[in-house]
Amino acid sequence: MQDRPANRASVLIADDDPAFRALIRRHLEDAGFEVIEAVDGRAALAELSDSLGAALFDLSMPGGSGLECLIAAKKRQPMLPVLMITGSSDVSNAVAAMRRGAFDYITKPYDRQELIARVREAVRSSRLGRENRGLRAAIGGTGPAVTFVAGSEAGCRVRDRALRVSAGDSNVLITGPSGTGKTLLARFIHQN
Repeated sequence: MQDRPANRASVLIADDDPAFRALIRRHLEDAGFEVIEAVDGRAALAELSDSLGAALFDLSMPGGSGLECLIAAKKRQPMLPVLMITGSSDVSNAVAAMRRGAFDYITKPYDRQELIARVREAVRSSRLGRENRGLRAAIGGTGPAVTFVAGSEAGCRVRDRALRVSAGDSNVLITGPSGTGKTLLARFIHQN
C-alpha cells in the first residue's frame, strides 16, 4: 500500500487497460486528487484502506470483476463510494452494480468534466460520511462512558442538575469558559 498525503483525496482506479488508467490518472491528478492504480480486482482489493475517498472499478477485468470487487469492498468498507466503469453501451450491468451499492457509473469513452464532477461528488460523500460517524461518536453513541466525579458542593449540584435534565426531553444550553468540561458534561447528559 502506498503512503497518501493527508491534504488530498485519494482515489483508487482499477482497470486492466494501462492506457485508460493513465488517462484517468492524468485527469484526476490535474483536478487535485491523489491516484492509486490497480491492474486487476485482486490488486484493487489489496489497495482498499480507510484513507480512500472513492474508488473506480472497471466492470470487466481479470482477478475479480468490478461487481465482485464492489461486493467485497462494500463488506470491508460500507461507506466507500464506488463508481463503476463500463465500456459497454449496455448499462444493465452498471445498473445492477448500483443496486448492489455502487455510488454511480461512468461509460467509456467518458467526458473529462463529468468524470471529475462525479469523483468530486463521491469524495464529498465520503468525507461527509466520515464526519457524520465522528460526530455520532463524539455525541456519545460509540465513545467511552463518561463518569461525572464531583468533589465539591458546586460540582455535586452540576451533576444532580445534569441527571435531572437527562431524564427529560428538552434542549440544554451549556456555557462557560474554554476547558471547563462542557463537552464532557454534554456527553454525560446525552448518555444518561
